[in-house]
Parts: sequence; C-alpha cells; structure tokens
Amino acid sequence: MLFGLRAREGSTDADANDAIVAWGDNDTPANRLDALRFVFCGPFGAGAPAGTGAHVNGRETMRIHPDGTIGMGDFSVNGLTETPTQKLDIDGNVRIRQMPVSESPDVFIVGTQADAVTGDYILHYAPFDGIGNDCRWIDMNTVTVSGETDMHTAFDPTSDCYKGKVGIGTNPARTKLHVESRFSQDGAATATYSKMVASQADQPIPYTRLIGIQGLGDTENLSNWTTVGVSGQGRRSRYNVGVWGDPEGIGNSMHSIGVVGKPIGVAQTNYGVYGEVSIGTPGHSDFFVGGGFSMTGSAIQISDASVKNSVENILDATSMLNALQPKSYYFQSPENREIAFQEDLQFGFIAQEVQEVIPNIVQMARVPEMSDSTGFIEGTSVDLLGIQYTSLIPILVAGFKEQQGIIGLQQQQVNTQDSIIAANNSFITSLQSQLQEQQQQVESLQNDMATFASSIKAMQAKTQNCCQNQNTETGSMINGGIDKKQMELGQNVPNPFDQSTRIDFSLPAEAQVILEISDAQGRPIRKLIDGQMSQGQHSFTFDGSGLASGIYYYTIYANGELLTKRMMKF
Repeated sequence: MLFGLRAREGSTDADANDAIVAWGDNDTPANRLDALRFVFCGPFGAGAPAGTGAHVNGRETMRIHPDGTIGMGDFSVNGLTETPTQKLDIDGNVRIRQMPVSESPDVFIVGTQADAVTGDYILHYAPFDGIGNDCRWIDMNTVTVSGETDMHTAFDPTSDCYKGKVGIGTNPARTKLHVESRFSQDGAATATYSKMVASQADQPIPYTRLIGIQGLGDTENLSNWTTVGVSGQGRRSRYNVGVWGDPEGIGNSMHSIGVVGKPIGVAQTNYGVYGEVSIGTPGHSDFFVGGGFSMTGSAIQISDASVKNSVENILDATSMLNALQPKSYYFQSPENREIAFQEDLQFGFIAQEVQEVIPNIVQMARVPEMSDSTGFIEGTSVDLLGIQYTSLIPILVAGFKEQQGIIGLQQQQVNTQDSIIAANNSFITSLQSQLQEQQQQVESLQNDMATFASSIKAMQAKTQNCCQNQNTETGSMINGGIDKKQMELGQNVPNPFDQSTRIDFSLPAEAQVILEISDAQGRPIRKLIDGQMSQGQHSFTFDGSGLASGIYYYTIYANGELLTKRMMKF
C-alpha cells in the first residue's frame, strides 16, 4: 500500500498530478481480493495488551472493493468477507440535503426491493411516458398561469380518455375521476390521499385558508331531489367509516375541526350532520362523541303521541329518587382503550347502582375501536354501561308532584291543627280570666288571713305572762284547773340557731298538748307535738335545717290555753 502522486492520464501538462492511495492484493487465499477499509479507532488505550491489536478494532465507516463497488456503513459487523453489491452500497438511511427540480422530467426514480426482511431497496429509473395504462400521460397547461405545464393527466383521442375521464388504477374510467386501489399503504388500502401544505419556507404567500377536500353539489334543475357535496360510504368491514375527519392542531392553530356541516339557504329541512344507525344492536350508538360536546341550539328528542303506546303515569317516583345516590368522581380510561374523558371533577350516578333502582334507563354503550387516519385499528372496542340522563327528568317531575301532594295533605293537617290551637287559645284565655278572678279571691283571702294572724298575734301578746326577753313563760289551763304560774315555756337553746335547737316546757298536770312552729306572718309551717302528755318537764329538739334564715315562732297549746316564744335562724 502506498500514498503518493501520479500523473493524470491523457494530460500533456507536466504539473497535472493527482494524489493517490494505492493498495494491492497478496492473492492469499486465491480468488479473494482485499478491500480498502476506513476504520475509526478512537484514542489509543493505554491498558491494551501489547501485540493484541486491540486499538485498531474500531468502527468501519467505508469500504472500497477492487471491483469498483463502494460500501458505506459498518460492513465489519457482517463479516470481513462482505463485499458491496452495488456501485454505492449504503448500510443505513440516506439523506440528500439538496435535490434539483426538473421542469421537464424524463424519467422517474423507482425502487426494487432487495431484501424483504431488512427492507432494502435498489434504485432504478423508469421512462416518464411509460406510466399510463390505457392512456398516455401528457402535460397540460394550467388555467391560472399560461405556458406552465404543472398538471399531468391522461389523454388519448383514440380511446375513451378524450371524454374527459381520468382513471387511476382502473381501465376504463367510469366517472370523471375514477380511483380504484388494489395496493396497501401503511397497513390500509388507500384509494386517494390529499395533503395540502403551506409554510413560510416553502411558500411565502400568507395563506389564510387551506381546504383538503371540498364538495359542492349545485343544480338549477328543481326535479333533482338529492344533491350531495361529499359522499362517503364504508361497507362490509369491521370498522366502517363514511367520512373521516382528523384535525391535528400544531403550532399556533387556534381551532381544530374534524367535520363541519353548515347548510345555508331556505330549505324545508336543514341538516348540519345527519347520522342514523338503521340496525339496532346491543351497544349501538347513533351518535358517539369521545370528549366534550357543546352546542348553541336545543337538542330535540322525538316525543310525539302518535309514536307511543302503553302510556301510563309514573308511580312511586319519590322512593326511586330516594334510592339514587349522587356521586362525585373522576373518569379513567380502561386498559385496552384510551377514551377522551373529561379530566375535571364530575357529578352524576354510578350506572350499576342506577340499574338496581331504574333498570330501564341503563343501557350498554359500545365504544368503538380506535383508528388512525388510514383506518389502522389501535385498540379494541369496550362495552360500558351508560345512563339515559334525560329519562330522569319525567321521574323528577313525578317525584315533585308527589311531594306537592304530600305537602298539600300536610298543609290541611296544619290548618286543622291551627283551628284546634285557636280553640285551645280561646279556652286558655277564658281559663286565664278565671284564674285571674281566683287570684283576686286568693289575695282577698290572704288579706283576711293576715288580719286573722294579726289578731292571733294580739291574742298571743295578751296571753304572754312576761316580755319577749324573758327565758320562760307560764299560763293557766282554765278548763283543767292548772295554776297560771305553774305552766312554763322555755326559750329555745341555742338562739339564734343554724341546724337544730332545743325547746323546753313543763306541765303542772297531764294535758292534751300541741307544739307547732309558725313563720314570721304567724302561719303554721310544722307541727311538732299533737297528743296527750304527762305532768312534768319535757324537752323537744327541732330540726330546722330545711328552713330559710329569719324570724320564727313556736307555740304550745294545752286545754285551750297557749304560750308563744320567738326564735331566730341564721
């Protein structure tokens, strides 16, 4: 192998030399040509054992073979005997940063699959005029810019193409544009694909509106009863989609709308979006929305009497409503199907609980499989219980009416009770008047008793044989013939007293005796002795712990005569 200079072949200029890298072959073993390889080794490893060559086992970036083929990529991972098979054999992706644009192309660049496992392709070219099947493809001038040929279509005066039909994938074309797909792209059969892109880098014109597909049905013939702008029909498959709308909000997109329906004009019936499931099956949905639903108009549910039978009033609605348990909750998607649930706090009912109370308003709803824009299924369908919340409205109304009936009954009972209370109030007023009269009589009686007490006190004062400061008093028993000086009533000891006090008295002879306690007004409050007692000295201990503090009197009666003393409690 050598590095040096070599004179350029065919040149007469002595200075026309090129730098060369030349390598040879040792022809060992036979029929093997050695390649020139470019290997990146990285920094030399200080710890590499001497003689092992470990520092040259790097990553191969390019290989040049003596037969003129060049391989780019790490061919060493496939073995040292791997030989590039093409003039430029690249192991990896290819990126071309700049590609010239031809206004009048002559060929198409096409690819042939070299390896179905790895997905390798070999590039070729095909003549530009050899694409058409039944018609020759030619350039046609655009209407907007004269002289430019930026649109190609099928045209052949000798065939049906002169009628203005364009057929793609079919022969002959049956409509103005007839596209028939018999190949698969991204896992889905694709008939047509439309993509509009406008960016500042590609197009400086400030686009304000981009339309992917626009359909306009217009006729002046009033006999035409049906005019369809865009019609989509999916049939005989697991996932049928008539019209697919999948907006993708990227960057500064303010609004993303999948399908817009806006009928304009005076018509007998206007439908923005019309959908109808003709065959009702368990879990079917005429209209399924994954995510929030907003509207500015009212939702009308058919409720005409002509389409109803077996109409009956709702009974016992209150008990049904009482059995329902409102809940607050957050949604979560099932494991096998991502659903666009609202993430904020929700209020409602649990379908399984409602099913036990009102089973008729709970139904199975089928959430269909997820699908991308090509129809590729990304998830399985999910059967979930749903509630017809609008059916709760008549139940609520029936419950309200039942409550109103109960309230009316209770109001009648209240009115009856009010009448009874009014009669009782009249009776109470009359009774109060009677009580007032009795109160006046009691007060008059109390005045009489006070007068009587005063007379008793006066009599007591007359019968006392000494002043109140003396410790004893004597009296005579007129009927019993007892001497006045011999009947004695001693002063209570102690006096004043707190809990109890002792009262001493003496009788000159056996007699019928009464000993009682009176308050400061002379009203008897407790009788201590009432019975026959013998002659001589007697003593009685009075328990006055239950009395209030103040002045009290104690009096002894013997055969019609009496003696009285005053005592004080603190």
